[in-house]
Amino acid sequence: MNLNPSQQAVAKTRHRRTLAVAGAGTGKTAASTHWVAGLVAEGVKPANILMLTFTRKAGKEMANRAIKLIEADAKEMEKRGAVRHDPKALKAALKELTVGSYHSVAVKLLRADPVGFGLASEKFTILAPDDVEKLWKGAIQAVGIEKPTGPWIPSRFGNTVSKILNWCRDPVKHLPNYFKSPSQGAAAVQAYRNFVSMKKATNCVDFDDLLVCWCRRLREGVDPAWKKAIRDKWRYVLVDEFQDNNPLNAEIIRRLDPHCLLVVGDGNQTIYGFRNADPSQMDKFRLEQAGTVLLKLEDNYRSGQQILDLANLIVAKSVMHLVLKSGRGTEGQVEYRVYPDQRTETDAAVNWVRGLIRKGVKPSEICILSRSSFPFLGVELELKHHNLLYKKYGGLTLADAAEVKDFMSFLRVLHNPKDKSAWMRALVQFPRMGEAGAMNFLKAYPDGVVPPAAWPPATHKMRAWLEELPALPTLKGKLNYLANQLELLIEHNYKDDYEKRMTKLRAIVQAEQDDNRPLHSFLDSFSTEQFADHEHPETHLTISTIHSAKGLEWEYVWLMGVGDLQIPHKRSESDEEKREELRLAYVAVTRARDHLVCSYGQTFGAGMDQNPCPYFPSNLVWERYDEAGRKLPPRPGSAPRDPNPRPE
Repeated sequence: MNLNPSQQAVAKTRHRRTLAVAGAGTGKTAASTHWVAGLVAEGVKPANILMLTFTRKAGKEMANRAIKLIEADAKEMEKRGAVRHDPKALKAALKELTVGSYHSVAVKLLRADPVGFGLASEKFTILAPDDVEKLWKGAIQAVGIEKPTGPWIPSRFGNTVSKILNWCRDPVKHLPNYFKSPSQGAAAVQAYRNFVSMKKATNCVDFDDLLVCWCRRLREGVDPAWKKAIRDKWRYVLVDEFQDNNPLNAEIIRRLDPHCLLVVGDGNQTIYGFRNADPSQMDKFRLEQAGTVLLKLEDNYRSGQQILDLANLIVAKSVMHLVLKSGRGTEGQVEYRVYPDQRTETDAAVNWVRGLIRKGVKPSEICILSRSSFPFLGVELELKHHNLLYKKYGGLTLADAAEVKDFMSFLRVLHNPKDKSAWMRALVQFPRMGEAGAMNFLKAYPDGVVPPAAWPPATHKMRAWLEELPALPTLKGKLNYLANQLELLIEHNYKDDYEKRMTKLRAIVQAEQDDNRPLHSFLDSFSTEQFADHEHPETHLTISTIHSAKGLEWEYVWLMGVGDLQIPHKRSESDEEKREELRLAYVAVTRARDHLVCSYGQTFGAGMDQNPCPYFPSNLVWERYDEAGRKLPPRPGSAPRDPNPRPE
């Protein structure tokens, strides 16, 4: 791929600190992977490079593209007589390139030296979110809160602690601030300590522990020899999607202090505040990292100029905004529509989809977007009525499915016999084995070492499985064995759709191709990454929330609910929350390549009237449609709409 001058500047930078502000669709992945390939061509060992991404998919794509570039460069250099190309040696070296999310890289570090991170052994388990919530419930009950309300609700309490940790603060000091009285604050601190003790007793960690442990060990004076070894190993670090960093992520990067650091991101695409993402991190990096070089990518190779003009106007007043220009040189098309209510808006969107498909457009190139999933109930019913296939983004992942969690619980027990959460989920799957019986069983054998005669009659099969699984030589063999053994339980526990659930388990087994992969690696992948059921088929259109559409694009996009009672969301109260809503609008419109429809229903909810989203240009004229979806003539005196509004 030929890089434009801005992309070349990013690919060739060798400054100690570089911040590349890359707008939507501006080829940041191409520039980033060329940076990595360029380093290797200059003699940097792949083992000395760390590429941090935020998703498994992004990491895999970046790794594959970087490797292809490196291999192509090696062949080209051999043609010139500069070096001898040894494919086997290069392939072996490229295996040392480290690519992954913060959490997946942290897991590798913890697995390599668990004791050094304060864990009991390498047999530790990473707790799933629902297991964490159950632990919080027990920790809170232990301080006398039997019926938690308000900040004591386990999920809410856990989120508070998570926020404190991800903002690099000490829960012991800051938790009391979230409670009304000193006595409640003291009880909250004790509940937190209970939670920490419970994890330690079962040799388990949660998602936050992975990064907290990594950051803690990087601190000055904690383990200087280990810290020096890590710094010497990863001298060149690339951080993708830097706008999604929280203070804990940023602190890890600061303490890594690599020889050469490239961070890439777009502050206008920070839309994960609920995950503690901090949009100010990009500006802080530029101001606090001495000698930082600022580069910009503004040539957009995705969208037509009309779409980009709308995006530019939405973020025109942001701190570090870019002015996107169409690198393709196309105009694109944007329509602005207002319907009497949500029902007619839904009907119009589905009819639009039907019309496109009749014209021969691939369904996979069509998307209906919305700020929330609320409008999708009507959309899904209409799509089903017209026999239109679709895939919905924003729902549960494969790892969230109940039967998958059931399946994993047995493997977790096999890996870590102290994992009480896994024991509980595994035991209660058996008929005639309730939670009370499982609790009593676990109290009697807290270390997971159970004499053969002590197993309850209902769970004898589990005993046999745990005895036979270790003897199977391959991971795939273990997975296949367990799926076969579980089929009767799945059928008993999920009578209505057990075959569909078993299909998911079979898919997990078939997807495993590495017979040499250890069990803990398989479990870690489900704990630290998000899994989709399968790739998006060409026969299915997409319906998606804006949050779930990040990183995706379509030829045709219909953005529903662009009214001021829907964007910004009603729960957005603070200035920062409203700024994030504005960024959501920017992300939404930049998903479209050439055709974008923005719409809202005049009447929303319980008879309330709404106006256009305040983040859209105020001079737009929205075309009105009636209950039958027919376009109405302009109102008397209304000015014609400029079809291509430009930023001032």
